[in-house]
Amino acid sequence: MRHQRADRGAAMVEFALLLPVYLLLVFAILEYGWLMLSQASLGTAARDGCRQGAVVLPWVGSGSDGSIDTAQSVIDARLAELGLSCAQTTCEVTVAIEGDRPDQALTCDITRDYGPIIGLLPTPGQLTTTASTWLEYQR
Repeated sequence: MRHQRADRGAAMVEFALLLPVYLLLVFAILEYGWLMLSQASLGTAARDGCRQGAVVLPWVGSGSDGSIDTAQSVIDARLAELGLSCAQTTCEVTVAIEGDRPDQALTCDITRDYGPIIGLLPTPGQLTTTASTWLEYQR
């Protein structure tokens, strides 16, 4: 009987000692899961923009670079669909054509400030992703 009485508070003490560790683990899973989802979403937006821009001739469009205009508008639309719009935070989208014809590369870069959802763990201040698509013009 005496033995049970001495162990009565042990479970409560163990719970109190392990609860912060468990909570930190759960918060870390949430925070880094959101970080990876955001990074993957930026990569998807850059890849989709480059892919759409690659099928447009560079001299067709609203400006002198139709490929760039198309890629830029697709990236902006994808970011808005994924909930990562540039209107919410500071971000920079850069689309450029590199190289000479017929071997040109359309490069789409996205740099976006990352806002942690919990803020208790170390995370990067910015997320950066790059997608490149080779353009081959047919004659």
